[in-house]
Amino acid sequence: MLFGVQMTKFNDQLDTVSAALDARPVDGAAVQSALWGLHSIGVPLEMDITHLERYFDVCYRALDFAQGVDAAQGGDALLYYAQQLIEGVFIDVKASNRPYAQSNLHRTTALQTNDGANADLPAPYPHMALTRAQAADLAAPYFRFLETELETIPTAHFKLCWSVRQYPLMPFALVLDDWLADLDQRAAFGGRHVEALDRAFSLVTLAEEARQKLSWETCLTKIIPQLSDPHPLIASAAARYLGLIYSDPENFFIGAAPQDTLTAILERIRILPTNRRPVAGGFLQGYSDLSDPFFVLAKNLPDFDRDAWVLDVLDQGEAENYIPSAQAFWFYVHEAYWNRPDFAMTLIDRDEPWLALMCATEAPEACPEMEPVLRRLSANSDPQIAETASATRARFLG
Repeated sequence: MLFGVQMTKFNDQLDTVSAALDARPVDGAAVQSALWGLHSIGVPLEMDITHLERYFDVCYRALDFAQGVDAAQGGDALLYYAQQLIEGVFIDVKASNRPYAQSNLHRTTALQTNDGANADLPAPYPHMALTRAQAADLAAPYFRFLETELETIPTAHFKLCWSVRQYPLMPFALVLDDWLADLDQRAAFGGRHVEALDRAFSLVTLAEEARQKLSWETCLTKIIPQLSDPHPLIASAAARYLGLIYSDPENFFIGAAPQDTLTAILERIRILPTNRRPVAGGFLQGYSDLSDPFFVLAKNLPDFDRDAWVLDVLDQGEAENYIPSAQAFWFYVHEAYWNRPDFAMTLIDRDEPWLALMCATEAPEACPEMEPVLRRLSANSDPQIAETASATRARFLG
């Protein structure tokens, strides 16, 4: 009954999206609203090939439309919703709630207390009623879209691939693996897609489980070299695991103490030739997952020169795209420097205006010391930075 009700709502909303795309002229706001409505309902798991063909047809139409809409007119939001809808059939989005939901279902059945309160719980065994070949045909246009994105954004597929590793939904999860293997076979976009994803996911899993102990020799020969891996997923995931074991070396090292001090590890990161920012972010996340890592570092290393280390990490200058295997380095920086206008000014001088803006706007209420920073950023050549800085300054000044 649950699926029937959801399916009816889903089909009705699919009609709404289709009608919005058929309208002439097309109203971008109406399409965005319709896509959001479809996204909020979720993907019914009982969709068969007939339902899925129509669903993908509407989603691909929305994707094509979104690519023709300027960002200032809402194109980014339209593109986001269209992609989320397509990727939704690859991911078991309710998997993280499933153990709790299953427990509630057992309780409801055992105690005969079905009062409708659990009507929206996820099904315990998700699946799609179609073959792997059918799924491949449906997903092929999206993979072509992703390959176009990969030409300019090397990390464009990371979020989808990582989410599928966490919560796979069959058979689309298998089709994604097939696509990654095909990229590797063609040596497309750097290759190593399957290996990097598998190894990074395993490293992060070890870090999250926080049970695996290492000898110093194993750490030195197996983990630390991976910080220099050219693939950002691997390098950042290895750093996250290394941060964890250095957060409590007495507990996570077996036998002899590590020969590298914490200072030596930070120095290794400071001079990395590639992926310096994602590695630094990963290490800080592993080192202090639930609190301010810079505060903990200062406590454990009173002489640690945070400013110099941060600037050296930033000095590599690579763009910091989304990396699912580790927290972004800029996140920790903007939290640590929310009340340091001198440092924010230095960031602007070093051509890091966006990060300076993040620092200057981190405080929920006005930080008077940051007013000169916001004033300077208001004249930035990037209109988004300038507009955000101007609006924030006006709000802070009342």
